[in-house]
Amino acid sequence: MMPRETQLPARIDRVDELLRRFGEDFDRKRTDMARYYSDDFRAVVGEETVDRETYLAAITAMYDAGIGEIAFEVDHYRHLAADLCLASGTTYVRDSGGARHASRFTFLCGGTGDMRFVHVHSSAAREVR
Repeated sequence: MMPRETQLPARIDRVDELLRRFGEDFDRKRTDMARYYSDDFRAVVGEETVDRETYLAAITAMYDAGIGEIAFEVDHYRHLAADLCLASGTTYVRDSGGARHASRFTFLCGGTGDMRFVHVHSSAAREVR
């Protein structure tokens, strides 16, 4: 068995790959984003708890509102199990007028193949300069 320090970067790479692929597809306004979320996905956004279908509908609503250019800045990774990782940081998006908005996130992702989001906790977005 390899030491934890040797294994951890590969798991972080899988999380970074998930965020990269998600970001590219979001920026292209793809509508088939369900593949990024586990079947039992749940999210807390602000103070509201939502299921997978509601969360996916919110992504479509963001597209319709002209929101794009998503970027993730991860501050912290934590390995929880062989195929489970917790990450926290900031999500940035631009609205249709070009203003930049940020929200803090913590997400749990997992999977033996491609990682998927299992749970997300996010603050409401606020405009940043």
